Amino acid sequence: MTNMKPLEGEYTLESHLQRIQNLGYTLVFDALPPDLVSRLVDKMDELMPTHGIKPTGQTEECTSRDINRLYELDPLFEDLMDYPTVFPIVDAAMEGDITLLGAAIADLMPPGAATRSTPWHRDGPYFRFTYFLTDLTEDGGPTAVLPGTHRAESGPPDWFRTPDRIPKAIPGMVKVVVPAGTCMVNDTNIWHTSTPNFSENPRKLIWTVFETADQALPSEDLRNSQWFVDRQTDPLRRKLCGTDV
Repeated sequence: MTNMKPLEGEYTLESHLQRIQNLGYTLVFDALPPDLVSRLVDKMDELMPTHGIKPTGQTEECTSRDINRLYELDPLFEDLMDYPTVFPIVDAAMEGDITLLGAAIADLMPPGAATRSTPWHRDGPYFRFTYFLTDLTEDGGPTAVLPGTHRAESGPPDWFRTPDRIPKAIPGMVKVVVPAGTCMVNDTNIWHTSTPNFSENPRKLIWTVFETADQALPSEDLRNSQWFVDRQTDPLRRKLCGTDV
């Protein structure tokens, strides 16, 4: 048992930045208030039947579903691009050179042994918010990360997965088991994978990814629509959408 006091105020941001630098990720608990989480879940459930599609790169057998260009579908989601409990962390980590890589994505992994072929991988020199909208358990489909691998010179070796692309449990990996309302901020160079959802509950989350202004944009279907970009009036959001760089 320890009587050490938690960091407060001005030291909280530095603590998150140190975790990102050393581990490749940090967790912000209670990043979203419960009433907002509830409204986000309700709106996501409303949109999923008409806008949910198979995640990019997954096989037809995959039971997970994504909603792309999420910010454009309801104003409720737009605040997540610069939410005040987490945005200062990624803004500082990127030293202010920050734009949206593309559009936000809502992801649903249904209960049961969902088929999802996501081997250990890294995504590139970006930073990501993962807003968890449901409580995550060990068997509920949490993301697994291998701390410190964001500094590795290359991606995960082939032996991290079986011949049929199923990720293996790797010594030292951490399953991100957190309550709803938590946000993970991570360097996407960290080695990570998705784990199956064997629980009785769906896993629901929202991703937002950031890049520097000089990096390339993703494929057009994963970008924010031009009409959405053009309608931004807030200076920070215009910058994030790439209009005032």
